[in-house]
Amino acid sequence: TSHSPYVIEQFEPGDIVPLHRRGDELIGSPIDATAIKAKTYRTESRQFAEAILSRAVLIVEGATELVVFSAASNALERLGRPGYTHIDLSGVSLFNAKNDSTVKKFAPVFKSMNKRVYGVWDRPRGTDTATAVQGADDSADLPTAAFDRFWESPETGIERVLVKQTSTAVLRRFLDDVATREDYPRSIVYTAATPDDDLESVACEVLKARKGDNWPYVELLFDKMETIDEIPRFVRDVLLAIDADLAMAPEEPAGMGSDDAPAAEKAGSEISSEEERALPVDPGV
Repeated sequence: TSHSPYVIEQFEPGDIVPLHRRGDELIGSPIDATAIKAKTYRTESRQFAEAILSRAVLIVEGATELVVFSAASNALERLGRPGYTHIDLSGVSLFNAKNDSTVKKFAPVFKSMNKRVYGVWDRPRGTDTATAVQGADDSADLPTAAFDRFWESPETGIERVLVKQTSTAVLRRFLDDVATREDYPRSIVYTAATPDDDLESVACEVLKARKGDNWPYVELLFDKMETIDEIPRFVRDVLLAIDADLAMAPEEPAGMGSDDAPAAEKAGSEISSEEERALPVDPGV
């Protein structure tokens, strides 16, 4: 058994059995290998390994969204949102689907692993309004049915969400800071004299020019937020909804923590019922 994604990623999905506690019982449910294409699993083996160990999975469109939700969770914790638990501590794994068309395709995979599944994607281009969704669809035939909850953003790109829902004061603090960096995109003009009305478009251009997880610009933007209300509403509401959802479905006590328990059981008793452990299956079984 292992709690390590570095170990788990060495195995094929059909050779992994996630374990969890239900009261005093240790329960294992093999992963449905048919739900994942072999090439997809090999390409994203680290992400899948981390998701297997998680309590819940938030599927997002790309690397920038990964950084956004991680940075926003940091901000909620740093700014002292009452009762909020950081996604790392609540057992939420962020999964990069790599594009908007595959976010919904991964939901059934994680639902088959008995995970809470959440999804976020941008408003499709050519549409006027975003969908404010409070739960999964009832019909199993719909592509969103595997989500416990999902959200469509009010904008066609995450950068537009950030700048439109961030105050002028925060944008000014952000641009004042990043404009002095050596890696600032010099083709985008910003000075202290730049009018407030132009800050949104300038900040959006900067974030797009330095998008992804190889640049610290998104984290720097969130670092300039000094109150919870300054966190972009859409991102904040998604994280708070997930936090509340998980709080209403608390993990069950392990119930098997005696010193006489076998080593594997003792290890399992140190995690709660929804935290996953992986067991390579004997091919002869």
